[in-house]
Amino acid sequence: MAYKHGVKAIYNERDEGLSAELTRAMVFIGTAPVNTVKGGGENVNKPVVVGSFEEAAAAFGYSEDWAKFTLCEVMRHYFANEGAGEAVLINVLDVTKHLSATASTASLTIGADGKTAVMANAQLVYVDGVTVTDFTEGEDYTKTYDRTTGNLTFKCVGDNWGTGVTSISISYKTVNSAAVTNADVIGTTDNMGHNTGLYAVRNVYQLCRRVPSLICAPGFSQTPAIREAMETVSRSINGHWDAVIFTDLPVVNGGAAMTLANVYAYKKANGYTGNNEKVFFPMAEGTDGRVYHLSTLAAANMRKLLNDAEDIPYQSVSNSEVGIIKNLYFGTEGDTGVYGDDTIDQYLSKNGISSACYHGGKWVLWGAHTAEYDQETEDEINIADTNVMMMFYLGNDFQMRHAEDIDKPKTANDMRSLASFEQARLDALVSNGMLSYGRAYINAKLLGRSDIIRGDHSVCFDITPTPLARSLTLYINPTEDGYETYYAQYTA
Repeated sequence: MAYKHGVKAIYNERDEGLSAELTRAMVFIGTAPVNTVKGGGENVNKPVVVGSFEEAAAAFGYSEDWAKFTLCEVMRHYFANEGAGEAVLINVLDVTKHLSATASTASLTIGADGKTAVMANAQLVYVDGVTVTDFTEGEDYTKTYDRTTGNLTFKCVGDNWGTGVTSISISYKTVNSAAVTNADVIGTTDNMGHNTGLYAVRNVYQLCRRVPSLICAPGFSQTPAIREAMETVSRSINGHWDAVIFTDLPVVNGGAAMTLANVYAYKKANGYTGNNEKVFFPMAEGTDGRVYHLSTLAAANMRKLLNDAEDIPYQSVSNSEVGIIKNLYFGTEGDTGVYGDDTIDQYLSKNGISSACYHGGKWVLWGAHTAEYDQETEDEINIADTNVMMMFYLGNDFQMRHAEDIDKPKTANDMRSLASFEQARLDALVSNGMLSYGRAYINAKLLGRSDIIRGDHSVCFDITPTPLARSLTLYINPTEDGYETYYAQYTA
């Protein structure tokens, strides 16, 4: 017999506004140049809430080399381009682990002012670990990294470095982002509160006071093993919360460019078919010359949709505008075609792969199905991503709001009142068009005398999410009826 303690939510997949105190957290996992930030080495395998580009860069550093530092893509688009709002970042680059094996040395010439010496191109230097021979940091000098120029500047505390001193000798190590393995990103857990990598999502609620609702790892999720770990971690987080995952399919596989024609087979063969997953292909060429993962663009748009809807995920990111897109990107050796939405639908959308296209006079994300969807597995849930997100929303919200009810006396009248209160909430969602139907009730058949004695109470929700308009068709029928009116003008 299962032991129950706390508020739970159980989803029957075939037969969910967050409350004011509940914030849906967009969680991003990847690598960041924490080596360039004073104290940045502490932000490893640790979820941190950030609300702006400057706040993110102050905690994690910033680099334009997104291949080495994947979280910087998120920082640039989510915060700087879109101003989407809050997010939780988890960096897995460890300055105690992913460093050069031996230290390097360099001699820096002191400038004309007699006080400063500059190390150029210091983007990979572990700043906190740099030492100056024969001098003590804080007492004799300070050091400052400029993320705009990539320069590390040393400045003496007094009037000069010493009589006759024209240069300083430094010792330093550099980070190696290539040393970050799939195992580092996936992470580990002892199921006793010690979590790293993706498993650090389990620490978001306690450390950030946020409920993780979306998990995204642009730059890494195209690896099947990492994608599998994302799905594992997203289920029943802390025994309570359920999250959606946004993943990307690779644009290159085994050295060969992926195409619209072969990507569906790859998706199926490698398990990108989660019922709580949206999978994207290919990438996007930006108007700013950068290349973006579609999962990054979609996460930012999802956050903006939630901002405008009291955090209720009843709207799909499909057909939401992404002004930064210039064209689809299939890699440096990939296709350079310009595809219409009909082609995207034929090869991607109908197979549960989300993408982007130029539609309605603008670039938009395209495809509202979950990754589980294809022509063989279509059902009433996976046909729309909003169906899953609304179920998760209702379950997470219910658990959060009723957390204080546990281990308190609960009479039959209390339970009836609870059901009535939940019905009122569902009625409000139906009234606002966020659900088509909602019923909250106590199902006596699910409860036995022994359940009540043990204090195991339950409430049932029957819901119908508001269906999305997948298509809108105009039928134009030629008719001769108008000729009667036309000729009548001559006989009148």
